[in-house]
Amino acid sequence: MIIGKLNKRISIQQLTEGQDEIGNQVKTWVDFYSCFAYANGLSGTEYFAAAATQAENTVTFEIRYNVSLKDIDTTTYRIVFDGKIYDIENIDNIQFKNETLKLKAVAKNV
Repeated sequence: MIIGKLNKRISIQQLTEGQDEIGNQVKTWVDFYSCFAYANGLSGTEYFAAAATQAENTVTFEIRYNVSLKDIDTTTYRIVFDGKIYDIENIDNIQFKNETLKLKAVAKNV
């Protein structure tokens, strides 16, 4: 990994459950981890495969591994980047070396 390529700031948020002032269960997104990432849109065959499923707003984020991220998953975590929210579709611990994580994410239509 070339550290100089990590030039985009992202925030990883976690879905948490709590209670409002009258005791109702509420789910909220809270900032979990913030870091610099290499952000890249899809290209080549990945792009055409995504376009076939109308997922052309797919971005791959590469970040440095941190032990805080060992338990992240695709259902209770999301990424905020450049003012947009991205749902994580896939998490790849590159070669299981605990050095680099590749997060494939799709922009939400809000």
